[in-house]
Amino acid sequence: MPRISGAMMFVLLPLCLWLFDLSLRSETSYRQMRDFADGWFAKIVLAALVWALVHHLLAGIRYLSLDLDLGVELAAARRSGWIVFALSVPLATAFALMLFGAL
Repeated sequence: MPRISGAMMFVLLPLCLWLFDLSLRSETSYRQMRDFADGWFAKIVLAALVWALVHHLLAGIRYLSLDLDLGVELAAARRSGWIVFALSVPLATAFALMLFGAL
């Protein structure tokens, strides 16, 4: 999963940079960016990007703890992997609900 989330961030980086560029160019391009970002497709892509960022961050913390020899036993390593997944999904879901106006 960390590889998938890292690949998602890499693939979506040009889109994020394009939107950032649009937001800074002029007032007209800012409105164009807002119109694009208000669409359902952009919201789904943004929710996926947030999941990738959250998951990648939590997995990175997990790997740092493994580098410090904390939880390197098989059972503890598997448990920490599931914890990362169990935390990233609800956090990303909460953000997606806020993004779509349900929260």
